[in-house]
Amino acid sequence: MRAVRRSLACYPLWWRERYGAEQEELAEDLAAEGRPLWPIAASLLAGSVRARLSGSGMPPVAELWSGRTRTSVAIGTVPAAVVLPLEFAFLASVTEHGWSGPGSTAAITLSGAGSATHWELTALSVVWLLCAVNLLVAGSHFVVALWAVASGVGRVKVAALAVAPLAAVLVCLSMLHFSSALSPVVSGEERNLITGATHVFYAGRGHPLAAAALRWGGWFLGVGGWAVGVLALGREAPRCDLPFGALWIGASNARTTALGQGGLVVGFIVLEATMALQGSGGPSGSLRYVSRLGPWTIPVLVMLGCVAALSFIGATCARRASVELRTLSSQSSS
Repeated sequence: MRAVRRSLACYPLWWRERYGAEQEELAEDLAAEGRPLWPIAASLLAGSVRARLSGSGMPPVAELWSGRTRTSVAIGTVPAAVVLPLEFAFLASVTEHGWSGPGSTAAITLSGAGSATHWELTALSVVWLLCAVNLLVAGSHFVVALWAVASGVGRVKVAALAVAPLAAVLVCLSMLHFSSALSPVVSGEERNLITGATHVFYAGRGHPLAAAALRWGGWFLGVGGWAVGVLALGREAPRCDLPFGALWIGASNARTTALGQGGLVVGFIVLEATMALQGSGGPSGSLRYVSRLGPWTIPVLVMLGCVAALSFIGATCARRASVELRTLSSQSSS
């Protein structure tokens, strides 16, 4: 019975209020007859997933469908916005690696797979930029809608939530700029004839410790501040009673976000396959692309795939809920 009650607790509130007591009473009767309850608990748990995804059985109440739309829009867009810097880092991790023999004067060339990798990187950069613009537009629509329904201290909170992630990114870029200014500048090196040691000469000594602190601190503040700010902004979506127009736009943006996330993940997988076709080496004068992520490539791709699947589920639920909400709104107005 404990497992049955925990499975029932996974259902939405509206379902528990309508069917929870009846299902629990039925499970108690079956337990009194000596029937095993584990299959019933498993069936109820699977049913809770279906109820949350499809909303089947939800009563035709505008408030319930409005809350479902807001939650679905947040699920479809917020995770994608959180991993946006990670997707950029995935693209930035792919670098060019020259392969030239000693004394070679051959021109640097690209193989067929290398040329394909080059164009794939360009296309994925454009797709990432479009996804970033779409998420910024979606965030601006959401902030405007929040600003319209808030008042007084609520508007101050909305402004703070909107500015926080962007401010974190700007501070991060400033810290990275100062970090590069403090980094030592290497001008050359010389091998000692007696000891064989190589001495490096600097055009500017800089402050290596301060540069490292600014660099890592900037990345930590930028990525962490962006993620926390976006999550805090998305947390307000299910709490606010937004107008139907804002919810409809949010559902459309969630659908575009899901398509962009799916395209990026598929493109990343194709990019990795294309880079693998370049081989481990090459003739003198050839150029190949390599990823600095190394063994982290697979976990990052799995995580991005999960985010894309979550965006798709959220966008699908948001679309269905917004259509149902529009039907209810038109019926109430007529």
